[in-house]
Amino acid sequence: MDDRQNRQRGSLDRQAGPIQTGSNWHIRSLSLAVWLCVLTANCTTNEDQMISQSDANTRIAAAYLYKDSQCQTNHSITIPVFTKARGSDVDLCVLQLLNTDCLTWSSDQNVPAACLAISIQL
Repeated sequence: MDDRQNRQRGSLDRQAGPIQTGSNWHIRSLSLAVWLCVLTANCTTNEDQMISQSDANTRIAAAYLYKDSQCQTNHSITIPVFTKARGSDVDLCVLQLLNTDCLTWSSDQNVPAACLAISIQL
């Protein structure tokens, strides 16, 4: 039985053929990936990255409300966003607000640096 099984396994291996592992395949897929990255990187403009002041203030206010309910405190937004702001800056501000511990949140100096440094478009 062992000899018969070996012959069957050998015939299956010959039917499947060799696995293509040539370097041309890797080079083509790598070059395609690089081109896709280059093409999609240039599709966004500075205007696309900006969000409205109402959206920025809503996101920050929601983070304030969540943190106040979590720490049983009551704060108001002391530095509102007055014009369009970069969305990534607002998201970083919100993340830092949510990651602030309750002891720091209860103090007078509770506004994270990212919220103070939100870049605005004039």
